Amino acid sequence: TSDDGSDFPVLACSPLIGYPSVPNQSCLVNLLIDNSQCLEFGWDEFCEEQYDACIEGCTYDWACNYWPLALKDDGSCERAGCTDSSASNYEPTAACDDGSCVFAGNACPGDFTNDQVVNASDLLSFLAVFGSSCL
Repeated sequence: TSDDGSDFPVLACSPLIGYPSVPNQSCLVNLLIDNSQCLEFGWDEFCEEQYDACIEGCTYDWACNYWPLALKDDGSCERAGCTDSSASNYEPTAACDDGSCVFAGNACPGDFTNDQVVNASDLLSFLAVFGSSCL
């Protein structure tokens, strides 16, 4: 069983010398199963494109689907924000809740992070949305 919990064997090598190792072993195994010519006949442009897909993912740590093992960003990052529609800072485009929801009657005005303290984190949260249009 590999590190990602799959039943695929962990491969410790990469097909090309100097080519980055694939963090997503199950992706590489599926590539080789589906395209045995990559091993049997040689490594060509098709194989390289498929291999590149195995090393891509969301490389931004602010995203819900951040993948620390990704070597290249694939544009799949999903935005974090307040997903509670009853909050004053509800973000309908957010894919996951980041704990920043602010509700009416907040006992600590200016506490955008809801940690009962107004500090630099709150200022950064404010600055991140400063100038945004609220429709």
